Amino acid sequence: MTVGLLNAQEAEKPKKPKKLLKAAEKLIRAGDIYSAIDNLEDYMDMIEDDYITAYQLAELYLLARDYVKARDLYKKIYDVDNTSYRKAQFYYALCLKQTATTGLDKERATANATQIGVLLDEAIGQYNEAKDNFKLFSKKYRGADKTTYKKMCKPQILGCDLAVKYLRKPDILEIAHLDTNINRAYTDMSPLPIGKNKLVYASMKSDTIVYVDANDSKAPKFFTKLYIAEKEDSAWMLKGEFEKVFNHPDYHTANPVFSKDRTKIYFSRCEQEDDGRIICDIWYSQKDSGKWQEPQPFVEINTKKYTETQPAVGWDPKKKREIVYFVSDREEGAKGGMDIWYTYFDGRKKIWKEAANCKTKINTIGNEMAPYYDLESGTMYFSSDNWPGIGGFDVFKSVGMMKKWSGKPVNMRFPVNSGADDLYYVLDASGESGFMSSNRTGGFTLKNPTCCDDIYSFKWINVIRVFTNGIVLDQDDSTETPLTDAVVSLYLIDTETGEEVLIKTDTTSLDEEQYMFKLQPHKRYKLSAYKKGYFTNFTMVSTKGVVKSDTMNAADILLQKIPPKDSTITIKNIYYDFNSPELTEASKDTLSSNLVQFLKNNPTIVIEIGAHTDSKGSELYNMQLSQKRAESVVKYLAKNGINEKRLVPVGYGETNPIAANTKEDGSDNPDGREKNRRTEFKVKNELPEHLVIDYEE
Repeated sequence: MTVGLLNAQEAEKPKKPKKLLKAAEKLIRAGDIYSAIDNLEDYMDMIEDDYITAYQLAELYLLARDYVKARDLYKKIYDVDNTSYRKAQFYYALCLKQTATTGLDKERATANATQIGVLLDEAIGQYNEAKDNFKLFSKKYRGADKTTYKKMCKPQILGCDLAVKYLRKPDILEIAHLDTNINRAYTDMSPLPIGKNKLVYASMKSDTIVYVDANDSKAPKFFTKLYIAEKEDSAWMLKGEFEKVFNHPDYHTANPVFSKDRTKIYFSRCEQEDDGRIICDIWYSQKDSGKWQEPQPFVEINTKKYTETQPAVGWDPKKKREIVYFVSDREEGAKGGMDIWYTYFDGRKKIWKEAANCKTKINTIGNEMAPYYDLESGTMYFSSDNWPGIGGFDVFKSVGMMKKWSGKPVNMRFPVNSGADDLYYVLDASGESGFMSSNRTGGFTLKNPTCCDDIYSFKWINVIRVFTNGIVLDQDDSTETPLTDAVVSLYLIDTETGEEVLIKTDTTSLDEEQYMFKLQPHKRYKLSAYKKGYFTNFTMVSTKGVVKSDTMNAADILLQKIPPKDSTITIKNIYYDFNSPELTEASKDTLSSNLVQFLKNNPTIVIEIGAHTDSKGSELYNMQLSQKRAESVVKYLAKNGINEKRLVPVGYGETNPIAANTKEDGSDNPDGREKNRRTEFKVKNELPEHLVIDYEE
């Protein structure tokens, strides 16, 4: 949650330099950044060559998101002393990025082609200058934290190149700044669309600077609250506070999100500590008899020491369970500053699972914030300041869930992203329009042009809509009657690794014989079908080259019935070293490409691994050797991710030959012996649903 900075009530500023510094230190501890800036600016007017204080002032400008003043002051400090203040070069480059699109943000909708060209050249020039400074800083900086800063420079340099590319060919969408019925001078954020014509959002409703007297306990307090607006004709009209049970007189309230069944709302409550830090917890309210009940803290994930905020709701289509994502600065298991974490409710144990980190395909050494999960497409949208981007926080998207995500996050490009902070991207019911928050220039201002977040609406133009459908059949049914209750899962194929990332499932029924999925252009997908009593099968679909809306009829998916219990299936090309239970390398390749994948595709079945020998050697020796060979196969399968509880090793020795070991004349029969030295598997049973191993986590 981003909360607007407040000003403390101060009777009169000191007039002497030392007192100005002391007053500024006190204000910083109280969290009053703006008043501290005022004091330090007065101090710098008196003592111009105090670059220690100047650097502190530049840091406060950046904290207050006054990028222009921060940029100019960092440059001044660096130009005077590039040895003592080498870091000023890094932050100067950062501010160059954050001010590069200023003209384009403000004038893009009204400027003519010539004016846009001039603004574009200016922006590209700043990005190139920022890139040069990041490179030089990375090369020259020798501080104790140089490794961290080098890691931070790399995505910033890549971001400068991406920005130039994106600015030259921006995405086509309409972005509109909402008027004063929604936005005010302080921060407006975390929009939550309800249907087509309602919007819940967080705001501190004030058009003037809010002063807080820290010494007066009876002084009025100002907090962010949840409000609701409705669209009447083409205008959004404020209707007042949203369900007052959510707002609290002593806390900032923001970040509402519905559970999947819309019977619960998760949200954030935050308070300011004595040291100025904002600490947040996640709360929820349950709907009962049409009314939202008194909120309760989400005790399973909240901590006393750290912030938990900005909840988002996802869905695990295989396990049919809700996933709650959230943002936290907790340290154990973290990848950077603010990370995105998740938890889910274990229906069997009736507990919320311990929170886990979304890992490095989402989180960086920087900060990731404001997640939103689109249930329709299985896509998480979030903001990051460390993946290569255009400005401060950029909006990114990634397909997947929990710890499993497809490739690197995709930057949402310009003009969704700007040089400033772009957060809280959320889609409405159409999936083609929505809202976001940004402090880009052109919004309502308080202390500087980029101080505060406003809410913007957006609408994508010329959207390509791609769908695929098909039916599931029993391969041995000549009537070609579609199977009902078949579960079809849609997987996105990671273009870099070939990994399969689960997006969504659909179940065929008497009314809906076909499965139907919405796809994205320029992707590869796998459609996997499963029905109890059948082996899983799949088909592939590609939308590469699709340039217009279309429905693609995928091939019918044919399923084979699981054979009767204890029916044997021989695994060909499984060999062992002579008189040894050890698998050959060729056998391992066969198991990896066949049985491992088969078992992962069919996670409900338990199999017996049966190993057989010919008749050379004693019966006892062959029985022991075959048992060890069966166990060797199980060990290899387990090493490759198959749970051993699904595998039963059995050695049959020479007891079940399928060919003669010797010919009728008593001579050796090499062909028969080779057939008898075999490995088979039998399907023993199917697991109860609550014990099925999930290979997607």
